[in-house]
Amino acid sequence: MQWLPGHRLKNRPYEIVRELGQGGFGVTYKAKNLSLDVPIVIKTPNSRLQKDINYSKYVENFKKEARRLAKLGMNPHPHIVRVFDFFQEDNLPCIVMDFVPGESLYNLVQMQGALSETQALQYIRQIGSALVVCHQAGIIHRDVHPNNILIHAKNGNAVLIDFGIAGNTQTSRNTHSGNRAFAPWEQMAYWEQQSSKTPQVDIYTLAAGFYYLVTGEVPTECLGRKYNNDELIEPQELCPSLSEGINKAILKGMEIYPENRPGSIQEWLKLLVIPQAEPEKPKQKPQPKPPQTYVPESYQPRSVTYPVSSTPPRTERYTQVTENSNSGVTRRNWLKYSGLAISTVVVTSIGKSIWDNVSQPTGEIDSPEESDSISSINSKSESTSPETANTNLSEDEFDVITVNDRGEEIDREKGRAKYFTEDLGNDITLDMVEIPSGTFLMGTEEEEIERLVKKYNSYGFRNESPQHQVTVPSFYMAKYPVTQEQWKAVAQLPQIERELELDPSRFKGDNLPVERVSWNDAVEFGERLSKHTGKEYRLPSEAEWEYACRAGTTTPFHFGETITTDLANYRGIYTYANEPKGKYRERTTPVGSFPPNAFGLYDMHGLVWELCADTWHENYQGAPNDGSARVSGSGITFVVRGGSWSYNPLYCRSAIRLGTARDNRGIGIGFRVVCVAPRAT
Repeated sequence: MQWLPGHRLKNRPYEIVRELGQGGFGVTYKAKNLSLDVPIVIKTPNSRLQKDINYSKYVENFKKEARRLAKLGMNPHPHIVRVFDFFQEDNLPCIVMDFVPGESLYNLVQMQGALSETQALQYIRQIGSALVVCHQAGIIHRDVHPNNILIHAKNGNAVLIDFGIAGNTQTSRNTHSGNRAFAPWEQMAYWEQQSSKTPQVDIYTLAAGFYYLVTGEVPTECLGRKYNNDELIEPQELCPSLSEGINKAILKGMEIYPENRPGSIQEWLKLLVIPQAEPEKPKQKPQPKPPQTYVPESYQPRSVTYPVSSTPPRTERYTQVTENSNSGVTRRNWLKYSGLAISTVVVTSIGKSIWDNVSQPTGEIDSPEESDSISSINSKSESTSPETANTNLSEDEFDVITVNDRGEEIDREKGRAKYFTEDLGNDITLDMVEIPSGTFLMGTEEEEIERLVKKYNSYGFRNESPQHQVTVPSFYMAKYPVTQEQWKAVAQLPQIERELELDPSRFKGDNLPVERVSWNDAVEFGERLSKHTGKEYRLPSEAEWEYACRAGTTTPFHFGETITTDLANYRGIYTYANEPKGKYRERTTPVGSFPPNAFGLYDMHGLVWELCADTWHENYQGAPNDGSARVSGSGITFVVRGGSWSYNPLYCRSAIRLGTARDNRGIGIGFRVVCVAPRAT
């Protein structure tokens, strides 16, 4: 029997408003208390459960649990829905709960994408505190998946719902297909009924929910992991910014065998600690200015000044040429005159060559052989000018596309870029695009940040502030992220500090970007390439990276107000502005598959997160304004930029910045190099 809207119950002054949803065993209704004129929720067994041979047994257990929940309701917990009534209607047991206005965590992630670690941790701790109370009262929820966690529309708190049925039905059938990914294997095994009634069931389900919140991905089913050896991708591989401690805590809670999980929810909650970075020490001396870059006589790029204002127009492109130019020069002419080049490798100047001079910092996280200080990153380079620095630059021509907030193309211009090609041997090359010097506004304006904070209920966007002016010297940058064939070529060169795995990537293909490489690996790559070529190759500073990504734009993306899956590889089932949903490719794509920006750089939005030289800082307070890398603090976490194939477009913007552990090798992490042209002698 199902109740239709408008149906009035006989045994209570309640009227059905509408059906909220059905699970495998229960049906939930929104109703109205006619006496008090307030909304309520009624849950009762559905027709499927009523036909079960053990239905009478379930009803008795249902009543017992209702009494326990009612006792909890006498001392309301802020993160447990209050159960305040139990009755029978048409021989159906009914639990009555408060109506919680809001959205489920599952739908929230579906709409907005993965949550920040801080926000997800807040919700998980709130539900964890609710489970502590439940377990102390002898109640095992057994269905703590994100669909049963609501975010209260008024106070923003997480509230655990859906008690009373799932926890009392036969374990071989109590988890319907929509929730299988969040359930431990023993909960679905009919011969494991007793072990499925322990706190370890709720620990697994909550940990699996945490996995989903921070990655946006439903985890591999536990049953398949146990019996088919299906792989569970570590959450840190999908979310490079996830701290190591939280990554380990999630995996511990999702151990296949219950005896390997923490003994109580309290024990598991103690594992949920985000390490605090060491406070930045006061600077003793001002940072040295980066060395002047040498530019071949055959090509002298013009200096470009980006407009600097407190509220730049969101669609404005930088077109002012400050040297030997006339007013009113268009972007097309500027690109033509400056002769910018496209290439596959990025080259920049942030003062010191990371690649030639950086070693690993001392500390507990490092191996004994990694003993040099990370502070060497910004020291002066001693490299000399190789003969290859005077190699003639090649020139490329391409289309530069601009779209509106609906993802519709509104402009297409011809761009030109100059580049040089580095020979890596065996017909493998690396194209390095010339990037002109210039001044730009780095970060996001405060008004836009507060809009994002309010819209997505996350303070993480404030790490893009304060917006500040940065002047960046000219440099060369890789046209594409480093590919797997380029990685293999360099990984076979003589070792400098550490070994490099020849084929680390999850997705295989010579022209696919290399991934599953750490910051330490990328530094070694640059050091080997530098020694092999006689030039300085290193990671870009994040200022260089954002400057190169924007390529003269002030919009959220270098394409304009939004992106589409015709322009970049990202989780296209989500949208940023008013564009239609697109494809979710679920893997990397060959580099250069999408149009470039005005500097001739490809794949700056999505595909893989790109490592930068900078250590992670919570915001731009005290950041340098000369384009150099900001290297200070613990040296444990470093910056990644640009988003990846598995992230929604919000996290692929030009200004987005996250942090990743220096030794994290995630399937979403890659990099591109910059080349610091040696100084003339």
